Amino acid sequence: MPFAQPVLLLAVVSAISVLSAQPRALVENIDVAPALEVPSPENVDGPIIQLALLLDTSNSMDGLINQARTRLWSIVNEMSAIAVAGEVPQLQVALYQYGNSGISAAEDHVQLRCRFTTDLDIVSEQLFALSTNGGNEYCGAVLREALTELSWVGTGRKHVLRLVVIAGNEPFNQGTEPFGEWTSHAMKRDIRINTIFCGPEQEGRRTLWEQGALSGNGYYAFINQDYQEPEIETPFDDALKQLNDALNGTYIGYGRRGAESLKRQEMQDQFNASASVSGFFSRVLSKSSSNYATGSWDLVSGVEDGSIALEDIDSKSLPEEYRGLSPVELEQRIDLLVIERTRIQNEIVEVSKKRREFIKQALTNQNASESERLDDALIRALLKQAVEAGF
Repeated sequence: MPFAQPVLLLAVVSAISVLSAQPRALVENIDVAPALEVPSPENVDGPIIQLALLLDTSNSMDGLINQARTRLWSIVNEMSAIAVAGEVPQLQVALYQYGNSGISAAEDHVQLRCRFTTDLDIVSEQLFALSTNGGNEYCGAVLREALTELSWVGTGRKHVLRLVVIAGNEPFNQGTEPFGEWTSHAMKRDIRINTIFCGPEQEGRRTLWEQGALSGNGYYAFINQDYQEPEIETPFDDALKQLNDALNGTYIGYGRRGAESLKRQEMQDQFNASASVSGFFSRVLSKSSSNYATGSWDLVSGVEDGSIALEDIDSKSLPEEYRGLSPVELEQRIDLLVIERTRIQNEIVEVSKKRREFIKQALTNQNASESERLDDALIRALLKQAVEAGF
């Protein structure tokens, strides 16, 4: 059955503007290899959400890819509002592409782009690396790979939400791999299969996308993948850009991944800003949440959460400007950066709230209509299933 009405949605995140601003062109993909050696998520005792995104990258799916790129951060923001006994779940995201002729037929045109990771900049980078190219869309095959290749948390663990979201526009039973075998496999492991058909509702039902969701204890939705959202400028945009720049200045990259990750953070800011104004500001807000995890490469985050001990840090692994500091001086510098980052993040939250209210009022004044997007469908599924799982 189609989704019920949302229980909770950020008003602006889920709204589609009909104001006069012109939609932006699709951002060209970048040449980046799949991230197959991402840092493993930190072991936590608290709640976990595992989200595997399976995206059709055959011809005609450019709009779907662009929505996934630009709406990732609004989904992250909604996940930051979910809690168990006041504790925000750790969010792990994995990414597959399927249906692309550039991927070998021997691999069923399926490719793992990113294993489960909490480093959302890596996920964003991989989304911007996707491109479309012909292909045969084998939903059963990509389900098989995601269910057998990823490191899913075992069913004995409490407060874990295991989700697959698969989006595409060809019949769900294409290919020789029976999807029912894998949706049944998923149910036994408490992994929910949610399907998003890129096209009309009834067409998705006729081509078994609804059946795929029902057989996988998930939800079925349909979207117009080619819709591009016009943007609304607000008086708060410049302030948020400046706050984002200031926030970036509070990170200290260390170790093998430090400099690379700092550059990735900067590049993803640029790519998201080029792709979508609203998507960029959703990203800025996400960088103020616990789901924007940087402890694997940022010394400030690592020391703050206790995963890094300063006495264990090799000074050679630090940026040049920090290598001459004594342990006491380095600790003092980090303490100041923690205070500064917290101040900036709190200000981002407040200014973002004002920006949302401004847009909400603008939409109301223009009698703007709503249209289903990828993040609407994902958020609706996530929220319903989080409640069902005891979140």
